[in-house]
Amino acid sequence: MAAGITIDEEAPHRADLIPWEVRTEHGYEYALAMLRLEVRRRGGQQLRPIDEQRLTSWKLHLHDRQQVVHYDADTAAGFCSVPRRSGIDWDLIREPDAE
Repeated sequence: MAAGITIDEEAPHRADLIPWEVRTEHGYEYALAMLRLEVRRRGGQQLRPIDEQRLTSWKLHLHDRQQVVHYDADTAAGFCSVPRRSGIDWDLIREPDAE
C-alpha cells in the first residue's frame, strides 16, 4: 500500500465516507475536503457558515448530476465524479466493495 493519509478511527463516519488510503499528493483535493466536512457535520460538529454553504452546494451538484465521488490512487487527480449506480451507491461515494 502507498504511504499516505489513513482514516482516523475516532471519527465515526469517516470510514463510511473516506474508506480509502488516500495518497499524500491527493490529500488536498476538493472532493476530499468536502467529504471531510461531511464527516464533521455527521459527527455533530458545527461548520462555519461558508463551509456549510460550500458543502451544500457541492452535494447538490452531485445529486443533480446523479454522481458520486470515486477515488483512484493511481491517477494524477485521484478523485473524480462518476455516475451513481442504481441500487449500489447510496451515499456520496462510489461503493468500493461493489467495484
